[in-house]
Amino acid sequence: GTVRSLNFSNPGVNFGGAPTGAALQNNATSMNNVRTAVANWRQQTDEFPVTNLWAPSDQMDLRAGQTTTLWAYVINKTPYTATANQRVWFWNDGPGAGPGESWVGSAPLTGLAPNAGGWYAFNWTIPTNANPGAWVYWSIVWDSALGEYRSSWRGPQAFTVLSLAANIPNTWPVANSQAGQVDSPLWAYVNNIGSGAFPANTYVYYWVSGPGLNGYVGSTSVSGLSPGAGAWYVHNWDIPVNRAAGAHTYWAIVWNQSANGVWRVLSAWSPSQTWTITAAPAYYGNVTQTWPVYRAGTSTAPTRGFPARLWGYGYNSGTAAHDANVYLWYYVTGPGGYAAYVGSVVTTGQASGTTVWRNYDWTIPGAGALGTYTYFGSFWRWNGSAWVAIGPWSAGRAFGVASDQGLDVPAGDLQVAALPRNIPAPPPLKK
Repeated sequence: GTVRSLNFSNPGVNFGGAPTGAALQNNATSMNNVRTAVANWRQQTDEFPVTNLWAPSDQMDLRAGQTTTLWAYVINKTPYTATANQRVWFWNDGPGAGPGESWVGSAPLTGLAPNAGGWYAFNWTIPTNANPGAWVYWSIVWDSALGEYRSSWRGPQAFTVLSLAANIPNTWPVANSQAGQVDSPLWAYVNNIGSGAFPANTYVYYWVSGPGLNGYVGSTSVSGLSPGAGAWYVHNWDIPVNRAAGAHTYWAIVWNQSANGVWRVLSAWSPSQTWTITAAPAYYGNVTQTWPVYRAGTSTAPTRGFPARLWGYGYNSGTAAHDANVYLWYYVTGPGGYAAYVGSVVTTGQASGTTVWRNYDWTIPGAGALGTYTYFGSFWRWNGSAWVAIGPWSAGRAFGVASDQGLDVPAGDLQVAALPRNIPAPPPLKK
């Protein structure tokens, strides 16, 4: 039978020992002579050319985990309105070989009219473990219905991914403290060793270990710390009333939550600090907040000769509920050397570990000086023979007594509120 050769006629190629063509029987030469004309018979055209790309507008602060926008400007050179089948693709390339490189997403050209152009965007979330450094992206239009490209590649467009990293070289010693103590400071010195400022949702976390405790106790925001900068950050830990006595140790570490909700650690654990916590006594209390001062029952400024309402937010940081001998005291200082205990309110029944607002209405002396006054709050207890302070004085709250607002001011000196049980007034405040 006949054996077929899978060659075009060509005198330079033998088959079965004989040439497969002759000088006038040479299809190989004929095709080679017209290859350029055939190839150019219908030139490839960009039917949806990508004419421009745009650098991410946030590239001066672009970090791993952040979402940025890639832009491409596309023109429709066909006589048809574009459909969702025509899409502009985005392709990334970064340092080395890591996540976020190659094809990252696309945007449809739906509705793009003939001879019209428009910007098309893709929101790309940079992987949290993307390599920082110099990146570029390209774009091209792909037709999913035809299974072919409808434009040439456009690019590269450069942008930079900044690194995000921290370290904590130092922490600060903690003074020995008592269970129930408020605002026990834990300090950490944080360095930004990356190339971008710390974004929102970046925190230094504090971890405490002690008898029956091994866990997170609080955090402080470090957002905005500039590259190369360092600063001290503090978390004021309110030690629980029931915290077991003994040696305690704390550490700190920096974490960030990315735009897509992924948490990642930015530093190693800090050096540790160890201190001793003693057990809370039965009766103890802290005034953790005070309130701006107004005339009692109104929202007007305090005035001489009329009651001013003093507020204290009292925390029972002892192990026992307050009995009938525990009071929240108020002390006032003011112009002309004024300094006096002005009254108190009983806190009977307040449970351990709870906080309650309590107020006392103090009548400002009718003959007192105008100016700035300051009040303080503190817990005291009558032990049967003497008043004993069972907590520190609060931070002072200043308020002004500027005028009498045209009111009739009663004459006379300050009327000091009577102490319970006819006990003599307490000793002067020592601060």
